[in-house]
Amino acid sequence: MAAAGASLSSQPTVRERMRDKARADPAALRRDRPPRLTSTRSETRRNDRTIGIAVDAYLDHLRSQGRRLHGLLRVAERDRHLPLLTPRLARELLARRRSEVAIDTQIGELATARTFASWCVDQGWLPSDPFDGLEVTGTRARGKAQLRIDEARRFVETALSEGDERGLTAAMALLMGLRASEITNRVVRDVDDGARVLWIERAKTRAGDQRLEVPEVLQPRLAALISGRDPDAPLFGDHDRHWVGYHARRLCRLAKVPVV
Repeated sequence: MAAAGASLSSQPTVRERMRDKARADPAALRRDRPPRLTSTRSETRRNDRTIGIAVDAYLDHLRSQGRRLHGLLRVAERDRHLPLLTPRLARELLARRRSEVAIDTQIGELATARTFASWCVDQGWLPSDPFDGLEVTGTRARGKAQLRIDEARRFVETALSEGDERGLTAAMALLMGLRASEITNRVVRDVDDGARVLWIERAKTRAGDQRLEVPEVLQPRLAALISGRDPDAPLFGDHDRHWVGYHARRLCRLAKVPVV
C-alpha cells in the first residue's frame, strides 16, 4: 500500500501539467482558451451591426416567446448602428413613446427593451444597458372607454360590411367580449356546433377557459371561414393580437365612433 501511495503522489498535478505545457509551447494555452463572450469597449465601437440586425438576432433567440420590440425600437431606428444605442438615445426614444401610447404599453416596452439590451451586453455587442435607470412616469389608465349602444351598432355594421376577416375579428372582440389574443390564438376546430359555439382554451387565466355562444350575426361568417379547412389550422392565419387591435381602431374611425 505504501508503494502504491508513493506512486500516486509522484503523478504530476493538473497545475504542474499546465505549467509544463506552457513552458514547452507558450501559445498552446492561448489556442486552448475558450472564446470570450464579451468584447472590449474598442471592439464595441467597431461593431458595424445595425439595431435591426441585433433585434432580429434577439428575436431568433426568443422565437418561442414572441417578444416584440417594434414599438420602442421602431423601423426608423433599426438602421442605426447598434453602438449608437446610447443612454441619450434611449431617453429620447422613451420620451417620444410617452406621447404615443398608454402608460401600461410604455412599461411593457421598456421592460422588453431592457431585456434585449442586457442580452446584447452578454453577447459583447453593447458595453452597458442604455435603458438602465429609465422609468415610465404618469398615471396608469383605470379602464378603457366603452362604446354606447348606438355607437356599437354602427361599429359592428361598419366592420361586417367589409366582408373579410379583419372586420369579423373586430366584431367578435366587441360582441363576444374577447381579448385580441383569444381571437388570434383560435384554430378551426374551436368553431363548433355549426358555428354556434366558440371554444376558448389556454386563455390568459384558467377562468378564461370557456365555451362561448356565437352571436347569430357572426355564425354564417364563421361557418364560411372554416369550411373545408384543416381542423388544426389557425382560424385567422398568421396574425397576432396587434393585427386585431389595429383594425379595431381603424374601424372605429371609419364608423365615426370613439376609438377604443
